[in-house]
Amino acid sequence: MEFQATVIRLNSYRDSDLILTVIGPEYGKQSLFAGNAKKNSRRFSGSFDLFDSGHFSVRQGRGKLPYIVSFSPVYAYRNLRTSLERLTAASLICECFDHMLKDEMACPNELYDAFSLALKSINQSSDLLAILKASHIAITNLLLHSGLLGSPSELPPSVKNLNRLLDRIEEFSQRRIATRAALSDITSALKQRKAS
Repeated sequence: MEFQATVIRLNSYRDSDLILTVIGPEYGKQSLFAGNAKKNSRRFSGSFDLFDSGHFSVRQGRGKLPYIVSFSPVYAYRNLRTSLERLTAASLICECFDHMLKDEMACPNELYDAFSLALKSINQSSDLLAILKASHIAITNLLLHSGLLGSPSELPPSVKNLNRLLDRIEEFSQRRIATRAALSDITSALKQRKAS
């Protein structure tokens, strides 16, 4: 089976294996097994990392998880790791999608496109306000898809409303959003830049 997807979570397994959580338009959210991924980076065109986006080829493994046969990167979000603000915002979006989408749950094209567009916008922007707005738009689309938000105008882009969106996700998923604490660093930096 072959499909396009983006890595939203990585977990180490044993000494050299990884378990990846990915989302894509064809098969939604999935967990995949990458055997010897830490030792054999040639098979996967490099080692896996959060936000990797590309074409996966998988087969049924011995366990429950599909086994990654090959990976070809399509888009590299190189700038996401160049600032704490970008990394935090992108990680926040990935965590929200991970909380709201269940394994093997569909991720319609328009929702995946909103997710990808947000990562691209954050990757290309150095403006904190634009980074927060991209995060807000992606999370709004996620909540619209999930039925937890009636319309985009219900909670227009603002720091206060972004926190309200995150409240809804935490309440629905019954899980805390770990990267949410780092969001206050972004908003504090934004306030300092506006004040100076």
